[in-house]
Amino acid sequence: IVGVGSILMLVGLLLPWYRELDVFGKSDPYTGLNGPMYLFGFTFLMIASASLLVLVLDYLDKKMPLFKVKTAKLHFWAGIVSFYLLLLEGSVYFNPGFGFNVKVKESDFGMFMAFAAAALLTVGGYMEGRGKSAVKEFEKETREQQPIKQVVQEPVRPVIEQSKPRE
Repeated sequence: IVGVGSILMLVGLLLPWYRELDVFGKSDPYTGLNGPMYLFGFTFLMIASASLLVLVLDYLDKKMPLFKVKTAKLHFWAGIVSFYLLLLEGSVYFNPGFGFNVKVKESDFGMFMAFAAAALLTVGGYMEGRGKSAVKEFEKETREQQPIKQVVQEPVRPVIEQSKPRE
């Protein structure tokens, strides 16, 4: 889920995020990486790239040097920060005082894709952390249980009575 969310965020940055129509009839579409809010786009690029890199390194069983954060927490917080930045970017861009001679502002497909990607990052990070903690709880419970004593039975040997000679 986290990998799909990261890739979706990277692809969504290249698609149109919003467009504006000015009073002269000129329409300008902006992707996530250009336009007046380009710094947010580059922040999303870094977040999604870092999340994807950590996921690939975790899949290859390699550790990042000097990186002490659990991967599930990193993915979860990457999604939360992405949500926050998307809301902040939308509130700034769609503020009526932002932009000169702008008649119409509307969001486009790339921004909706970024919201879906942030949701996948958040849910994937939560499920990854929850899955690992559930496994740890199960292992802890099984370790705490008393071992079952197995009853070892010796194989039953037939007893052959020797008959005494008759007198």
